[in-house]
Amino acid sequence: MLSDRTFNTDRLTVSSWRSLGLEEHEAAEAILSHVSEDARQFLPDSLASIRSHEDAAAWLTQQQAEGTDVLFAKLQSSSEVAALLIASEQSDSGSTYLFIGYLVEPSHRGGGLATELVQGFVQWVSSSTDVDSLVAGVESSHAASRAVLSKSGFVEIEGDDSSTNYLKYEYRLNR
Repeated sequence: MLSDRTFNTDRLTVSSWRSLGLEEHEAAEAILSHVSEDARQFLPDSLASIRSHEDAAAWLTQQQAEGTDVLFAKLQSSSEVAALLIASEQSDSGSTYLFIGYLVEPSHRGGGLATELVQGFVQWVSSSTDVDSLVAGVESSHAASRAVLSKSGFVEIEGDDSSTNYLKYEYRLNR
């Protein structure tokens, strides 16, 4: 979907799992390690239902089939600590936006990595693509994730479905 999907931040190298040299089973294992019990309440059903390596592998295969990029973030001398999910969409007006989601491994939460990941992605998209905006969904009670998006310049917008507990945030790129 995105030509060169690699970017760096102060602490992270972010790239597709294949570019990082991971085998599919290793990528599935990394996804499984990011979907912790305490995070399930905030995740979409497709991620929250991952409970085994097989579930993670099936989810990864489905994302690939749907054209969703799954990038992993690595600390300098560490294994994968976060995942960034990117799906390209076209609005009714013809503008292109990317829908993003992110997961951080439980042992690395609270250290600013999610904010660094999202801000790094915003900078990369701004300079490397012709995308018009970024959109992210967040569970309304997930204060930490809402803070990540706000700190990264996203603003809450009206969602399509007020019957859910998910809020929609958008970052408009100056094009």
